[in-house]
Amino acid sequence: MEAHYEQAQIILDKAKDLLISKRHNEHGDFMETGNKVSELWSKETGHHYKTSDVFKMMALVKQARNETGNFNLDNYLDQINYTTMACVAYQIENGDVTTSVKSEIRNIRWHVLSSDGETEYEMTRQLDGTITCECKGYETRKTCRHVKEHLDENT
Repeated sequence: MEAHYEQAQIILDKAKDLLISKRHNEHGDFMETGNKVSELWSKETGHHYKTSDVFKMMALVKQARNETGNFNLDNYLDQINYTTMACVAYQIENGDVTTSVKSEIRNIRWHVLSSDGETEYEMTRQLDGTITCECKGYETRKTCRHVKEHLDENT
């Protein structure tokens, strides 16, 4: 094997170790954290952010650090991991997950604002891809404008 492939394997192994053990022990489950950040960003800005969006933007923060500062391997490792987390979140959000992995994944939840701009409703993407909402419209009709808007934005 060429030396550059061996170096790539070393870097990927370090990134994997950070994601699976060190970062998990320090910060907890990355999907739970990403879900919470997307909820907070969405509430703060009034724009719906998916969990995958959070991780893509965090990868961009690391890219900006890589481009403006001195070389720091940790920034590159974090960028690799944020990109990996974005991929996982995207697959979950779109129901594109292998059956063996689905049993390990929790439902994804986020909040949306009602038309009054104050009331929040929790939406959930079930493991089977079904999206539910806790608003009265969904409870009555099993569909609502929140679900329709989410599907329109993501298809």
